[in-house]
Amino acid sequence: MRSISTGFLGLALLNAAAQPVLTTSDAPSQGGVFTIRHGIIFSSLYQVLVVNTGPTAEWNVFGVAFDTVDTWSMVPPADVDDAGSFPTATCAHVFGTHPVLFDSVSASAVHRVGELTGTDTIRLFSDPMQVMVFPCGFGASWTDAFAWNESVSARSGLGVIHDTADGYGQLHLPWGWEGEVLGTVRTITTQQIDAQDTVYDVSLERRFLQPGYALPIARVWEVRRFMSGDTVGIPVDFGVEHIDAQQFSGLEVTSEMDEIPFVLRPGELEILHPSYDIKATAVHDCQGRVCAANGLECPAWL
Repeated sequence: MRSISTGFLGLALLNAAAQPVLTTSDAPSQGGVFTIRHGIIFSSLYQVLVVNTGPTAEWNVFGVAFDTVDTWSMVPPADVDDAGSFPTATCAHVFGTHPVLFDSVSASAVHRVGELTGTDTIRLFSDPMQVMVFPCGFGASWTDAFAWNESVSARSGLGVIHDTADGYGQLHLPWGWEGEVLGTVRTITTQQIDAQDTVYDVSLERRFLQPGYALPIARVWEVRRFMSGDTVGIPVDFGVEHIDAQQFSGLEVTSEMDEIPFVLRPGELEILHPSYDIKATAVHDCQGRVCAANGLECPAWL
């Protein structure tokens, strides 16, 4: 892992309070559960809607139709099969049919140390990939080389990730505007080698980060593939997704009742509801972790 990073630009002449900064408290942690909505898009969406940069930027994914829903869970690595192959992992990401991702979190960065695909193929990063730096604010940038090997196949790979926080401002989502959003542009170039051929992938991704959330609140991406000798890449993956609205609204009512009154006191949240028509009550923090459910005590990580 040969990484180069620069700190974010703390411009004192600007309104510092308006610049979102992510710290280690926003790193992936065990217990997070998020509902993710996927959009129906075309391959050029990246260029059309999310290219704005700089201070007070505005980005728009409001007009995208979202058709599927997945759950993104952050669990202890030991809860996942073959976790012993990734002894340095501190958190595992389980996300629908996607590969399970294994991350190692430190005070200054997050590194991807491995992946587990649906076919139980173990991809071990012999040289981990840095996927986040702390603190991360406007102007933060890093470049990191990484490498991996796969256990079942003869495939191996090399790559370089480059990420820059190039704007901050507001993001227009289907339910309205979200402020204090940090935009980053990420490029990942990989070279995958097997017995048959060498494949080159170039991934371009716009991520939208917000303090208090351990994963992007929205992202747009496109991946193009080049075979040996190709000069024009073929789009093989592209999409848009965002955290569901309930993660932002503070209180979600899943029954047919119009409202659930509550009383907030220091260190205490009292939910006032009749006993009928309420199947379960749960309180989540911004990380998606359950703080309390049906009277259970708060977990140890609070």
